[in-house]
Formats: sequence, structure tokens, C-alpha cells
Amino acid sequence: MRVHLTGILLLCLLTSCFENSYLEEIPEVDLEDDFSIRKIVHSELELGTVFLDSLVTSGKTSMLLGSYADPIRGHIQAIPYFEFAPESFAAIDESKELDSLVLVLKYSSTRYDTLQSFQLKISEIAEAFEYPNEDEVFYHFESLQSKASPITTAQIQIFPAFDSVKVTLPMDFGRELFGKLKGSQTILSSIEDFRDAFHGLKLEVEGSSPLIELSTETYLLIYYQEKNETNRSSEEMKISVTNTLYPSKIFTHIDLNRDGTLFANRQSKTWISAEETGDMALADELGLSAIGLKLGSLSSIGEIPSGYYIAEAKLFLPVKRLTYDAVLNPVAESMDIYAIKKIGLLDTYLSQATLYSLDNEFQENTFFLLDATSYVDKKIRGADPGSNLWMELMAGEALNTGYLALGTNSTTQKPRLEIILIPLN
Repeated sequence: MRVHLTGILLLCLLTSCFENSYLEEIPEVDLEDDFSIRKIVHSELELGTVFLDSLVTSGKTSMLLGSYADPIRGHIQAIPYFEFAPESFAAIDESKELDSLVLVLKYSSTRYDTLQSFQLKISEIAEAFEYPNEDEVFYHFESLQSKASPITTAQIQIFPAFDSVKVTLPMDFGRELFGKLKGSQTILSSIEDFRDAFHGLKLEVEGSSPLIELSTETYLLIYYQEKNETNRSSEEMKISVTNTLYPSKIFTHIDLNRDGTLFANRQSKTWISAEETGDMALADELGLSAIGLKLGSLSSIGEIPSGYYIAEAKLFLPVKRLTYDAVLNPVAESMDIYAIKKIGLLDTYLSQATLYSLDNEFQENTFFLLDATSYVDKKIRGADPGSNLWMELMAGEALNTGYLALGTNSTTQKPRLEIILIPLN
């Protein structure tokens, strides 16, 4: 439709006369009615969930550890693998003997209940820590072989007020590693020799635990002292995951079991309508899922003979009740919005959306309010007829432990598109 100069001038006049607070009060009308400004509420939207088949878990600033059964996303088990680098390459003198070896697990955040302690199995990796593909990444389904017997299994508890937990490793393992660091045959002659002799560690929870974001500041601390001395002073050596000169490879193996959830037995890269899953669609980085949104037909809106201007088009997307809580499982508060024409192939990045309203107490007023004016305008005018919206949790430097479930909560709390139209006479 062509808009003449007089129409543009009228538009400027109209838009300057209306504040947002007034536009909110515009009544809904039928397209056949005479009008000066129209507010159209379009609720024929279809939410859907799409599961993908892979997630890169290497190259992150942290690792994930834990095992937890969530009624929405399913049971998630996160198993981190990581290698080390010594902070000093000076060989330890043969006259020294081991006092103790401590693994210090640094963590930055947790999800789910941390009240109960849990069993942590610590194993030594038994093969070279090499990338399994040309992309030089580790995916969530990959793993490394570990030695048959674990180094130890320890009972630990995570306290959110603290930033680390210490596990003293058995003396047998400590003496074996300490012996390789001593004398003329030390593995400290180079980083290659060190990592050939000690590939790294694997951590695995036995039973149930919260999900724990482990920092790459995790380290081994070796305490040692002089043999046969009466008043011996203790020395220490730090072997870190984080090392500026010799970065360590890390990744997290993730097992996901959706049995017992509304999303059980679903195929990947297939549209799963929210009508099949309790009027709910799921975006979950750990669960490999994203949310799709089909706006339905908007062609009738574009049949105004005089021409029109879309002043505003906003998407109202409620967060599904009983899928989050304020303390143990907070709702994900941001997501990326794309336009797609084919599942798995992102076409155009549209915007970053953040939570507009949060109601932790009653969960009746938690929703996203997205400005979709440009995209809706194109759809009404016939551009991108085959495209839909694609929403996923924002990828970050760390794996996102949260998830987002959108859907219908009631007849008034349901996904909808609100459009403000200004005619051009």
C-alpha cells in the first residue's frame, strides 16, 4: 500500500496526540466498524516445543555437577570432566614427603534444594583429553573413559553462603601423584608430560543432589614437608583448572530422562504443540528445547482499503504456573527471539526479551511482553509468509541451569497479540 504525504502528516499528528497510557484504554473493535484508532486482540496463537539433538558444553567458564528430577524438564544428571595445569613447574625435592592432597571444588551458584548432603564419586580420567571432532568441541553426549575404581566417594553438602567445598583425597592416590612430581624424572618438565601422566578428573553424583555450577577456579592442593625433621614446616603446591598459559579443557556430560513428564517420548526437531503438553511449551538449554510460536493468519488485518499504520504490536506470553519458585527454582528471566522458516535453521535475530512482570507469590501475573511491531507489520503485509517465531534461553558463558515454560493459565492469562492500528485516510 502506498502512503501519500498527506497520510504521513496525519500519522505524525495522530501519534503525537496519544500517550501510551491512553492507547492502553482503547476498546477492542471489529474490523468492519468505523474507527479512528483500533486495538485488535489476536489470540489464535499456537505455542510449541522443539527438542534439538546436541548441545556444546565445552568452552564455558564453568562446569555443571548434579543429579535432580524436576517434574517439568525431567531427570538431569550433569557429570563434569576437567584437566589441570600446575602453577609451578619446579620439581619437588626427593627429600619431601606428602602430608595430604585436597580437592577444592569452587562453585558460584546452585539450583534446587541444598539441604541434604549427597555422595560424590571422584574418578581419574584414563585417556588423553582430546577433542573427538574437527570442530574442537565436546557435546553433551560425549564422555571420557575413567579408571575402573574411583579415587574416592565422599559425602558432601553444598552451602549457598559459601563458595567452595574441600574433599581430602586418599593417601594412596596422593602418594602416587606426588611421587610423579618429584626428582629428576618429574612430570613437571613440561605441560605435555604432566597431562600425559595425569589426564584429569571426572565427578559424578550418586543419588540426588542440586545442580551446582562449578567454577574453573577449582584446584588440587598438595601439602608436603621435609622427611625426618622434628619441627617440620609444611609447604604446598597448587594444581589448577584455570591457568592463563596452559588453558584446561573442560566439558559437562549431560544425561536427560523425560519419563514421567508431559514431554516424554518426544522426537527431536519435531513441532510439539502445547495442546499436547498441558497447554505448555518449554525452553530449556540443558534439556535441548526451544519454544516456537505460530501467529496464525493476520491477512484480514491488512484489508483496510484506506491504508493503515501499525503503531504498536505486542505479544503477551504468560509463564506457566507451578513451573518455578522464588528460591529453589527461579524462572528464567530472559530469552532470545528469532524468526525461522525451518526447524533448526535460525533465519533472523529479532530481539532479546526480558521478563516484564514477576509474581512469585500467586504466579498469576508473571509474563513476557514483547515488542513485535516490525515483525507483525511484515506478516500483515504478506512478507515472510512461512516464518514463525523461535524463542530460546539466552546462551551465555556458563550453562543455563534454569528453564522457561510458557502457556495458558486461564481464559484471561493466555498468549495473545495486541495490535494498535491507525488508519491513513
